[in-house]
Amino acid sequence: MPDTASSRLSALLREWDKGSKKIRMQILADFVVQCRSLTGPQLEKALGNGASLLLARITSWLRLSYALDSSVALQLRAISIFVAASSGQRFLAEFVEVGGVATVVEILSLKELPTEDHHEAIQLLSSVASAGRHFKEIICKAEGPLRLQVFMEAVHPERHLEEARDLLVTLGRGNPAFSGRVHHGLLKLLRCEHTVSQRLAAAGLRALVAAMPSSQHFHAVDPQGQPLADVDGECAVAAVALFGSFNLQVQYEAMQLLGVLVTLETLEEHVLKQLVAPLLLDPSDHDESAPLHVQAASARCLGQLISGLPVAKRSHYCASLMVMPWLCTLLLLERSPECQSASVQALQLLGWCAGSPLEEMRQYLPQELLSSLLEATDVTQAVLRLTPDTIVEIRALLEPFLLANRPSRGELAPEVDDEDEIDLDSPDSPEPGDSNAQPDLV
Repeated sequence: MPDTASSRLSALLREWDKGSKKIRMQILADFVVQCRSLTGPQLEKALGNGASLLLARITSWLRLSYALDSSVALQLRAISIFVAASSGQRFLAEFVEVGGVATVVEILSLKELPTEDHHEAIQLLSSVASAGRHFKEIICKAEGPLRLQVFMEAVHPERHLEEARDLLVTLGRGNPAFSGRVHHGLLKLLRCEHTVSQRLAAAGLRALVAAMPSSQHFHAVDPQGQPLADVDGECAVAAVALFGSFNLQVQYEAMQLLGVLVTLETLEEHVLKQLVAPLLLDPSDHDESAPLHVQAASARCLGQLISGLPVAKRSHYCASLMVMPWLCTLLLLERSPECQSASVQALQLLGWCAGSPLEEMRQYLPQELLSSLLEATDVTQAVLRLTPDTIVEIRALLEPFLLANRPSRGELAPEVDDEDEIDLDSPDSPEPGDSNAQPDLV
């Protein structure tokens, strides 16, 4: 039997070496159908202990074909059978040794190739990456994260973009030497113009941050020898900027990402400051305020995140960032029921929690309205209780706060740089509750 298999392999290789492109494609098509479910040892047996010879020929032809802008989907599919075969680590090592990974990564950047070629290239790289950290590093050294990022910035079928995102997440996990590169690639995708890629990148970054141990938050060093963070404040800035999208799925993923970022102690305060920034509005100035849908999304997210903090932290941030009066200010926006609804939702979450937020709310809302908001089970019905007379009462209660804290021109953008941040802890800024000392941050 082995002699028969060896004879068949010899005939197959002779046919391959002398055959035209059409013949080779037929050989590969037959091979894929017959061997797609075989293990490494079974492949060796089926090919007369000469599987490596066929793999080498397919890999060599792949290099020639893709350079000529010829479809290589079938070659990639055939190589994947070797690389992904159970107990076929030898085939994987042989493919890597001849530079096969660099070739497949390069295929991702060729726009002239059919979409199916990109799909097969990603599938092959995913099989390589699943073999362990060493092979992830090989893909990263071949500029795999960068090629995947560029691929996702272009227009491709959504399922292919999902596959590219999943591969990026795989490369970022258990690969500390290159995890920072993967994080920064996903961060750039948050700022791209492609809505699907933004959504997928936000979900991918959330998965990476949630699974990353704290020991890997800092691994690289700058020229001065100081540690650089894989996940820094830019993530929060980019996530809040996603609220500018009108796509509800993008806004949802942005909120989920911020929910993970706020759990990192180093980013907790920065995330909340970025969410408060769109709320620093002047109700009388329609042009200078942040877009209404950004204000609504920020208020809704702010209420959810702060209500989930421990009591001491919740009280601290509500006081230091003046969360309650800014949320109450949204109730004055009669032109935006969405902002009013978001404000009611946030105020309800914070009012139901223990601590000082409820006491602060009593300073800026009429008692009857506050009671009805907290008791309401339907947000729409709660917003309908904001009558013109009630709005006038709220405005009167908020007027001293707005006069003292109305943002100056240029301070209303959602993205606030460290150098330009409003000093919310300044002694000149009135505290929401002068009679209560601020609790220490635990």
